[in-house]
Amino acid sequence: MIVGLLLWACGSGTPTATPEPAADCALEPFAELQIPCWIGEAEQAAARADPAAADRACSELPQGRWAEECAFRVGEELARSGKVVEGVAFCGRAARYARFCLTHAAWRLRPQPGWVPSDPAAGGLPAELIAAAAPGLAGLPPVQRAEGLAALRAGLWHRLYYGQGRADPAAALAAGSEDGPAARSAFALEAVRLLAPWDQPLPDDLVARVARAFTGEDPVPVGETLPLDRRVGRYSVGAPPLELSEWDTVPTFGGGTRLVAPVPLDDLAVATTEALFFRETTPAEAFYPLLEDPRGPVRWTAAWRATGLLKPVAERPVPFAEHEDPLVRVLAHPPSVPPERTATPPAEHEVE
Repeated sequence: MIVGLLLWACGSGTPTATPEPAADCALEPFAELQIPCWIGEAEQAAARADPAAADRACSELPQGRWAEECAFRVGEELARSGKVVEGVAFCGRAARYARFCLTHAAWRLRPQPGWVPSDPAAGGLPAELIAAAAPGLAGLPPVQRAEGLAALRAGLWHRLYYGQGRADPAAALAAGSEDGPAARSAFALEAVRLLAPWDQPLPDDLVARVARAFTGEDPVPVGETLPLDRRVGRYSVGAPPLELSEWDTVPTFGGGTRLVAPVPLDDLAVATTEALFFRETTPAEAFYPLLEDPRGPVRWTAAWRATGLLKPVAERPVPFAEHEDPLVRVLAHPPSVPPERTATPPAEHEVE
């Protein structure tokens, strides 16, 4: 029974049956049955956007592992149902699972009603929601709190832009300085999607075209709206290579990061390079021209992403292994396992 319970908590044995009504959970003869019953009740209440009912169910659990598990489940479900502030507060109660909870919540958000890229007023909405949610994380360690809020900010901007069918820069241009990198990431993803559909050849001047759309020199890119379940792509998990660790980064969809350049238009070029990687049909060769970009962060992002797409072949050196930029040369060493994956909501957490 205990083994089954642990498997259920990890997500590999989640029961398909509807949990018993909350009033019946206490009637279960064993704690091993009561615990999944209460957590199931809490999760269902969160999916209905009812944080009070979810809280009542979680309060039936003993403090510690299972109460934290319950907070985790409720936090991500409330965020998905539109109760972002309440969901973040539950993530703040998830203790050992808080990081997982915040990551899941950030990338499972749904577009907020009324948030449209063409409205400059939308540029301040993610920051307002972040400010409202931040007190719910006051009990977490500062680093974890900052990471969680950064992921949430990136997730909100991602949902504001990606898949909407219109890469209008109005909202991104109106973003505050703290939101700027996340806003540019989201704008670049949608602009690249619309200007370079995955089933068509890449334009040679794509980075420049995205920049012109951002500054208003070119028309706003428009196209197909994507269903929520198709708003995914290729991503690389984790932090940049050690050689780039001194640069500021922001989260990217699914749990990775990208470099941040201090000048906004330079940063947009970095974001566009990252968006090329997110585009699943982009080959490594598409990054080679960007290795000659005069902006260091663009070159290094291109080298980082191109190397991640190259299959390691011992007798075939990386084409840019002798590049004049010493950092590009360092980044040219191919990994033993290419890190590309299709971006989906992060995998279930593991119970320690």
